[in-house]
Amino acid sequence: MYLVLLAMLALNVQTEFIDAFFDLSSSFERSEKKMESEKHQKTISIEKAFLKDTVIHKDNYLKTIQASEIADQSVKYIDSLISILINKTGGFNEFGFPINSISPKISTTFFMESSAASDLKLLLRDTQNKLTPLIGDEYSTLVTDIYEVKDLVVNSNGDKLSWEEYHFNRLALGGVIAILSRFKNDIRMMESNIINYHINQIYGDISTLIITEPNNKSKVTIKVENQKTFTLGDTIIFISHSPKSVKSKKSIIKLDDFGNIISKLEFISEEEITFIANETGKFMFKNEYLLEGNSEPYEISKNFNIIEPYDKTNEIIVVDELIKTKFKDIIYLGINNIIKLDYPNIPKSQLNISVNNGIVKKINGKHILVAEKKGFVVIELLHNNNKLAQKTFTVKELPDPRASISQSLNSSLSSKIFRIQSSLNLSVEEDEFLNAYQIERFNFSKINSVGQLSFTQANNTAFFSKSILSEVRSAKSGEIYIFNDIIVKSDDGRTREISPLIINIK
Repeated sequence: MYLVLLAMLALNVQTEFIDAFFDLSSSFERSEKKMESEKHQKTISIEKAFLKDTVIHKDNYLKTIQASEIADQSVKYIDSLISILINKTGGFNEFGFPINSISPKISTTFFMESSAASDLKLLLRDTQNKLTPLIGDEYSTLVTDIYEVKDLVVNSNGDKLSWEEYHFNRLALGGVIAILSRFKNDIRMMESNIINYHINQIYGDISTLIITEPNNKSKVTIKVENQKTFTLGDTIIFISHSPKSVKSKKSIIKLDDFGNIISKLEFISEEEITFIANETGKFMFKNEYLLEGNSEPYEISKNFNIIEPYDKTNEIIVVDELIKTKFKDIIYLGINNIIKLDYPNIPKSQLNISVNNGIVKKINGKHILVAEKKGFVVIELLHNNNKLAQKTFTVKELPDPRASISQSLNSSLSSKIFRIQSSLNLSVEEDEFLNAYQIERFNFSKINSVGQLSFTQANNTAFFSKSILSEVRSAKSGEIYIFNDIIVKSDDGRTREISPLIINIK
């Protein structure tokens, strides 16, 4: 992949070049950590869906867990190789770079004169073979095209080399570490693609989905944890996806404060139920069905509330900004909004909040609000269940992110920097929003130095496919690369198309 860099590393090159390659290795490590952070959030969502319906989401949950276990084991092995190499060369110098990183002696001995390179090839091949069945057949290229582990590789001169020789023969230590970091990043990329596949399967097949129908009559869903609070007059739609069953019964049940049934509406074998919110209170939607071969019915349910519309004329005026957020009077949909509280002579640890739109969590002493629908949210400041103040915030959708390559937004980029890129990234104004977006697909086009369209292809993930990587690795001065039709999904449930990105290679 890194033909120019690898060729220079095989020669007697200057320290600055090796340092640049080690910086590339650090970049791969940062990318891996970012994917790890995103994986944590997504696996929590998958686990929640599984706990809500252990029948429908069992396969998604188990394959996600299996993918993580396979990836973790493979990455741990590569980490051990890096650790051995660093230790054999004396560790790091005072500036944080490996000692003797220019010398190819240690890496050649360790990889080429022992079985380390062959063992690594077999590990990468085995990892790919184990991960491929964990994703849908139509998306298998998101695993199989990340890297190749053929026994023979054709280099830029047309020579056939063994996989081991192509990657590690007489390669300086700095380059070896970068290649190993890249393989770790590639494994995490495959794992991420599998997790994204299964979480998208869940988004499209929630066991009990409750949504509102806005004025334009289009149906809108909000994440795996769907809306739980509605107001009088809302049109509520219940969609129930059941496994193959003999018979199915759905119920809309009104409950008292203790969870006892007050009244019940029953529906037989209806996939979609429309219900007008005409009275306030606590409710439950229940789906009961009998699986083939089972004598006992299986049941799933979801609780929700119907409340009075908020009357702004009764709003209490807050003088000293007792309830604040980073974004002034705005709460963003679908993400963690930190609510800052203050009140004279009362410790913050004794202050709590209640809301009429969303879910409130308390994490490390901070109050976190996740709003569930656009419009307004009323936050009440409480002490010992007594209301001290309240404030109304506007609930908005997340702003559109911008596509970027190496932090560049529609600008010129050197060919050396562009050729080492492996994915399309996103830039946002606020750091809190960075993990709230996921690139689902984009279109990639290349215009050569004489102004002709020489390549175009659609890509179904943020990470470049094998053929797009090939074009990126061969980028030359004067070429133009266009990323358009960029579709991004965000934590507020929206799927949006963002502005294209144009990169001029200099």
